[in-house]
Amino acid sequence: MRKDFLDIYGYAKRKGFLITILTNGTLITKKIADHLAKEPPFSIDITLNGITEETYEIISQVKGSFKKVMEGINLLLERNLPLKIKTQVTKLNYHELDKIKEFIEGLGVKFQPSGILYPKLNGSQEPCSYRLSSEEIINLDRFYPDGEDCEEKPVKKIPPSDRLFRCAAGISSFHISPYGELIFCTFLRQPNFDLRKGSFKQGFYNLYPEIRKRKYQTNSKCKDCRISYLCSQCPALAYLEKGDYEKPIDYFCQLAHKIVIARRSRGNLEIASPR
Repeated sequence: MRKDFLDIYGYAKRKGFLITILTNGTLITKKIADHLAKEPPFSIDITLNGITEETYEIISQVKGSFKKVMEGINLLLERNLPLKIKTQVTKLNYHELDKIKEFIEGLGVKFQPSGILYPKLNGSQEPCSYRLSSEEIINLDRFYPDGEDCEEKPVKKIPPSDRLFRCAAGISSFHISPYGELIFCTFLRQPNFDLRKGSFKQGFYNLYPEIRKRKYQTNSKCKDCRISYLCSQCPALAYLEKGDYEKPIDYFCQLAHKIVIARRSRGNLEIASPR
């Protein structure tokens, strides 16, 4: 959307960044595609949420966007750029999933569906109303040829800990917002450090330790959950969806239990109710 996108991209390339471009593909022009062909990124990830104009534009809510994304995909393929095509699976496009897969793989590109939806960063729960059922998400396994199967595997033993944040955020990863704010993760926008007023070192070594040392203050069932490694929940998402870092999100909890049941069924995806 920025007119100086190619200038920013070129600057990042000169600085040695491995760049992945995440895009809906509708703004890719011949000029941009030609430039990327001369200085290829590590990867270009396009989201294709429908294989018909009707379904795609119900989701994008932009008339003419389906034609533009198809043009963008063709421009990149013609230049042999490193392309990945992803699909965010929702109630709105679930019926087209097989056709989307067929189209993407027909281009010689790996199909990458995801069924996990989150609230908006402003706290709106609207996206959650389009979530698939846990049974439908379990059945997405058939679209992952290289993914884990449902064979029985031992449940991991998670060492007891009262640490609230157990992810890689602040240890091996960090995020900088479009506004120059150093943030802990893409879902947790507060607290942050303004990089226009201080150095990265100041922000990273002062802000992150304060967040990482936070501990559970309640007896949340997430604290000692034995299958947390299968769960999409984290404190940041809990805060976004529930307004509480420690409150379980029932949807993710139920899904994690059904993943365990599916794995134990050795490929039989007739899902039983969680215990």
